[in-house]
Amino acid sequence: MILNMQYDTPYNLILAVALSRWGVGFVLMDGKDTLADFGLKGTEGDKNANGAAEIKKLIDKYRPDALVIEDAGADDSRRSARIRSLAKRILALAGKANVSAVSIPRSEIRKVFFGDGMRTRDALAAAVADKFPDDLGHLLPPKRELWAGEHYRMAVFEAVTAGLAFFKISMRR
Repeated sequence: MILNMQYDTPYNLILAVALSRWGVGFVLMDGKDTLADFGLKGTEGDKNANGAAEIKKLIDKYRPDALVIEDAGADDSRRSARIRSLAKRILALAGKANVSAVSIPRSEIRKVFFGDGMRTRDALAAAVADKFPDDLGHLLPPKRELWAGEHYRMAVFEAVTAGLAFFKISMRR
C-alpha cells in the first residue's frame, strides 16, 4: 500500500470519523479512491472519554493530514448534546496533534452525493458500497425499517461519506 500520494488537494491521508450511540466509525483514506483502513470502535462507560481516546489512538497511529467529521453543531444538525460535545472534543484533539480538522454539515455531505441533498442515510450507504464493493459491500447494513434503530455498522459508511465529501469540496477550491 502506497501512502501519501499527491492529489489535487493539500490533504492526502485523511481520517474521517462518524459518531454514533454505539461508538465511533472511522475510515483512513489515502486519496478519494483508496480505503487504507476502516472500522468501528465501540464505547462503553464514559462514551465521550472512551470515544475520544479511540480517536486519539488512531491519530497517533496514522498521523493523518486531516481529520474530517460531521458538523454536529450545525444549525440543521439534530445530533444529541453528548454527540455534539464529543465532536468538539475530537476537533480539539486533532488541533493538539497538529492535524487539520474539518467539520462538514450533514446537508453538505448529502449535496455532494445527491444534488438535492434529500436522500436517506441508507441511500448514502448504498452509494458508498457501490464505490467500494470489495471493501464495504459485505458490510452494508440492511435498510432500516421505520420502527428499528440504526444499525451500528452505519457509522463506517457515514465516515466514508464525510471523507468523500471532504475530497470533493476541497477540490472545488
